[in-house]
Amino acid sequence: ELRDLLGHFDTGKTQVEGSVGILSSRYRLIGVDLTDLGSLQAQLQQAGINKSQPSLFLSECVLTYLAAERSSAVIEWTARTFHRSMFVTYEQVYPIDGFGRVMMRHFQGRGSPLKSITSFPTPVDQEKRYKSLGFDMSEAFDMMHFYHEILDMAERNRIRQLEPFDEFE
Repeated sequence: ELRDLLGHFDTGKTQVEGSVGILSSRYRLIGVDLTDLGSLQAQLQQAGINKSQPSLFLSECVLTYLAAERSSAVIEWTARTFHRSMFVTYEQVYPIDGFGRVMMRHFQGRGSPLKSITSFPTPVDQEKRYKSLGFDMSEAFDMMHFYHEILDMAERNRIRQLEPFDEFE
């Protein structure tokens, strides 16, 4: 089923030159150093990106590991390069509450510090960040807001039945 959605894989071209990736007739996955925007642009062009098409950028726990100026450069480049784009970001927030302090120590102890979380510690800071870097609209909220204010009761009840969860902060 997934193979049908992705389309035919060109086994002779499974990578974009100079990167790690997967290419199919409908899907392109490339690995690239986000701190090198020139390489990012070149790899996307080589993969056949069409900047005039609506584009979705999904960043799940990625930007916070980059220094603030580097992660902001990625956001700004995206807004400037793709005029019909949406940037969906799922990142850690609130580094100074109880859970946040434990989280910060955990990642620091693993040698993988959250480098930009203190520059943009709240959802409001994230909203301002995206607007200041070129996005016309920005909306940010934490998962507690999402759970209690956006999900309906039926979905919350369904989730509660999946497995116990003990990390509510």
